[in-house]
Order: sequence, then structure tokens, then C-alpha cells
Amino acid sequence: VFTINTASRVSFYNLSFRRTINPGAAAQGLLTYGHLQANGDVIGCTFQDVAQISSTNNIGIYYRGSNGFFSGNSFSGFYYGIFMDGPAQNPFVNSNMFLSNTLTNYIYRAIYALSQNDLMISANQISGFTGTSTLGAGIWTSNTYNLQLSENNIFGGMSTQGILVNNPNSDSTNARTNVNRIFNNVINGEQGVNLASTTTLAPQLIHITGSFSATANPPNPRDAVEVKNNTVYYKLNTTTTSTTTGALYITGGTPSSRVWAHIGVRNNHFQIDPLTGNLPSTLRLVRYANGSQLDSL
Repeated sequence: VFTINTASRVSFYNLSFRRTINPGAAAQGLLTYGHLQANGDVIGCTFQDVAQISSTNNIGIYYRGSNGFFSGNSFSGFYYGIFMDGPAQNPFVNSNMFLSNTLTNYIYRAIYALSQNDLMISANQISGFTGTSTLGAGIWTSNTYNLQLSENNIFGGMSTQGILVNNPNSDSTNARTNVNRIFNNVINGEQGVNLASTTTLAPQLIHITGSFSATANPPNPRDAVEVKNNTVYYKLNTTTTSTTTGALYITGGTPSSRVWAHIGVRNNHFQIDPLTGNLPSTLRLVRYANGSQLDSL
């Protein structure tokens, strides 16, 4: 286990990291950048989780800094393959890039990112969800400005969410300045083997949640997102009567309390099929959860 807790740039190339024991009572990556001003490149490395502990502390890379570049790495196992953990207050960390990595056998969320400006997650291969939680996801982000999620391939056994984006903030004066973009991704999977006995699965395969507060400190402006040129194909058996399902599910706010500055959705392909039998009549391919979004489309 390597930990960098000083304001320095340290990079790792073509190394192998392996976890064989319980990570303990604190969040711990096999590689941890624990200082907000610690950063570096991680290229061509292998991260293997032999212990397969279902714990939030079981992390491949735990990264708290800015300007990180992660490419060509492989991750097998882990609750979070990579956890990019920015500060709760703005300014968030900046310009991290997670490109062309392979993540398999993930227990909960393969890629997990909080409080990030100009984050790029692109061209990653994510497969083989092994957990039991219906809240698992291939990619999960929260509190972002100018997020780019593109050309990721999430396939094989999955939980009910491929991509979840929460609170994708826009610029407070111009919604198009820092719009968050989800484009050219492919989700092609079916309910994970450990969810086979769950009969009420509620899929939200691209799940986007808005949030706004005029008084929050740090600021929480209205949100902006564009969803373009994505392909979603998912197979499951479910009897759910939930009205919060969708291959694309967008929610947030109320008709009298608007959270969205801009939503753009175009040129996507969405398909959900049953493994056997029929799907419930309440399931929708695209669902906007309430009227707060209507003037933002």
C-alpha cells in the first residue's frame, strides 16, 4: 500500500498492487493520494482485490487531488475501483482524467467521483458486477461542473444503474458554460447474478438527479446536462410497479421549485427486454419524473 500525504506529484507506471486482507476501519486504497495538493499519473498498473470485502473502505485507488491522469490500468474487484474524492466546499478539485482503464468484478461502484471540476471519464471498459446492492453502478458522480462522460462501455452482469450523475452543476450566469455531457456511451448488460432472486428490480440505467439551493454555501446553482448518442440495452426479470424506472431517468425539483437550467437529450437508443416472460406495464424507456424540467428541455 502506497500513501502520499504531502503536496507533491508522484507517479506510478507498470506496477502491480494486490489486496489480500480486510482494509480495516478507514477508507484505504492500495494507492492513496491523501492530500488535496498531492497528484500524479498512474499508467499501466494492475490492481487486484483478492479479499473481495464488501466495505466502503475497500478501494483500488483513493484520490483526493487535482490534475490526476489514470490510463491503461486494470482493476479486478473492489467496492470502488477508483474513488476520486474532492472537498465538500468549492473550489472542488480540478481536471482529473480517467481514460482507457478496465474494471471487472466490482462490488458496488466501479468508478466513484465526488466534487469535481472538469472531470473526464472516457473509453473505460466496465463489467462483471458481483455485488448484491440494487444501488450499484458502473459510474457514479456527484457535484460536478463541466463533466465529460464519453465512450465508456458498461456490459455483462450489472446492478440496476449503469451511469448515475447527481447534481451536475451549471455556471450560475450561463448554463451552457459548464454543462455536463454524457455521450457516446454503451450500456449492454443484464441483471447481475447475485440479483437473480430480486423480483422487484427498478432499472434506472442512465440516472440523472438535479439539485438546487439559492442559499447553500458552497453554492449549488441550477443544473445542466446533455445526453447524446448513447446506447442502452438491458435485460432483466422484474414485477416492479415502480414509477421511478427508465432506461433514461431524470428527476429533481418540483413544478414550483425548478432545479434545471438546461437539459438536452437527443439521438440515443434505449431498449429494455425481459429475460423471460413480459415486462410490467409501468416500466418506461425514458422518464422525466416531474414538471420541473419541462421549461428546460
